[in-house]
Amino acid sequence: ASLRRTGRLLATCVPRLSPRAMPHLTGRLARRKRQCRSGSTQRSRSRIARRRGRARSGSSFGRSPQRRYDDGTRRRSRRRSRRSNSSRRSSSRSSSSSVGRRSSSSRSSSSNSSDSGTLTGRRFLKSNSMQDPLDVGTNELHWQEVRAGFVMMLANMRESSPPSEWCQPLLRSLWQSPVFSSEERRHLMRTQFKKDPTAWAPAARELEHRAHEMRASLAGDAAWDPDGLLALPRDILDGVLRALERRGCRGLGLAEVVCLPFLLYSTDTVYILRVCGLMRSLQNLHAPGLASVKSCLGEYSGVICALIESAAILRRHVPAEVRLQVLGMQTPHFLAKRQLVFRGLWLPRDFCIADLCRCYNLTSWSLWVFGALSVLEVYRCCVPEVCVAPVFLVALRSEIMRIALPTTSLYLAASPDSKPIDKIGRSSKRLPDSKLRPKRSDSGAARGEKEVILPPFSRLVPAAVVPFSDLQHGSSARGVAQHWNVGSQARRKIVQELKSAWKEARYGRKSLTKKDADRALFLIITEVSGSWFEIGPDCCDDESSGAASGEDQ
Repeated sequence: ASLRRTGRLLATCVPRLSPRAMPHLTGRLARRKRQCRSGSTQRSRSRIARRRGRARSGSSFGRSPQRRYDDGTRRRSRRRSRRSNSSRRSSSRSSSSSVGRRSSSSRSSSSNSSDSGTLTGRRFLKSNSMQDPLDVGTNELHWQEVRAGFVMMLANMRESSPPSEWCQPLLRSLWQSPVFSSEERRHLMRTQFKKDPTAWAPAARELEHRAHEMRASLAGDAAWDPDGLLALPRDILDGVLRALERRGCRGLGLAEVVCLPFLLYSTDTVYILRVCGLMRSLQNLHAPGLASVKSCLGEYSGVICALIESAAILRRHVPAEVRLQVLGMQTPHFLAKRQLVFRGLWLPRDFCIADLCRCYNLTSWSLWVFGALSVLEVYRCCVPEVCVAPVFLVALRSEIMRIALPTTSLYLAASPDSKPIDKIGRSSKRLPDSKLRPKRSDSGAARGEKEVILPPFSRLVPAAVVPFSDLQHGSSARGVAQHWNVGSQARRKIVQELKSAWKEARYGRKSLTKKDADRALFLIITEVSGSWFEIGPDCCDDESSGAASGEDQ
């Protein structure tokens, strides 16, 4: 700044200066330039030497993440204060009172930078935010009111009609040609339907046909699955059918209550975007209540309620100890090596953790990091431009599975392929080649994702935000594993899994780019609460009822 001022002064004074004064001013300007260059060179050399010393001693990685964050904040504050002091000294050499003002301003800027929001973006949660990270405020009250309105809407639908009729309003509205929004057109360009957009929005008759094919697969009646590789166990299927009969459903209740909602939510169609978009729009309601929630969801309200009802029935009749083997189609060997679940999101850099942990929509998690990376790859070019930071939510599988529902078997029944079936006693078998087997654009996608879903209006309790690059170091991975209350042996497995997750995300088949990896964050989740809103005499799921009572409190 002083050089620019001197140059402007010289430029304005040249016409009025005598030839005798010109060498004096130009020499003074040259001396000033040499002093600035030597000072900056000396400062940069000392800074490089300090960094090399820390790298040799290993103190940069040995310190805690919170201490590294505090040191960086102090360095940035000192640089800002040096800039302000140098500019003020060059502008005016006033009395000592100005020096006092400079010192007080530098202290205030340092305190503001260090005390800025601890629940945003690239920050570490402090001790007070770990105890109660979700402060009760306007957003919290809004979330509770919207949840209460949704529960009232679900209760009214249960009283008015059986679940087999809840999806009919949507099917009746699909008689006209589809109209896509700008966001849907961005997604359409990433699919194989960009030359035939109508195939991305199947008509009602096509959806009903797919639902019956899925029902035949789950019931073991499909001609293209003679060995029943995708069929549910007979005792579980009988329990689900009896539960549907008690709710007044017809003989095809399995197709209309279980298969059709999951088809709309899971397969590669435009309806999954609309369901998720409407559920996320609930957070923008100005007057939350029964009427506003129902009008916001429109004809998709029945689909969402049927999805919740079918998930609750499946969880109730599939025992918890075999839920991942039956519905998730995972072998004990796969589950023994993994203890964590992952969820991948594209978010802005200044995202709010408190709002992220108050969920409105059903949330999808993966049993390994490859599934989360696959989701990030699919949605990379479809999210808004401000969403540039890949964020991984990481939680214990045992904590998530208290209320989660595995969906791999349901999605494979809707979009099967010819690869081996990962099921107990059937790992070497695969579906035979048949012209009758459904051919879908996303056939077999459920194998790579290995999805489990949480109910809407779930709540997550965060513990820390860790930069993605820190997980390559053993000390940082061990610090992350300490947030979960597990034994020493399980903690060692978690450390290895975190390091493997970093390696997969950096160098695997679905790896992040160097630019995205520098922005990536890991959000550690320690607790999860929520429920599938079960009511009635056959509600015997203690875990869900306990979670629901805790959330109501």
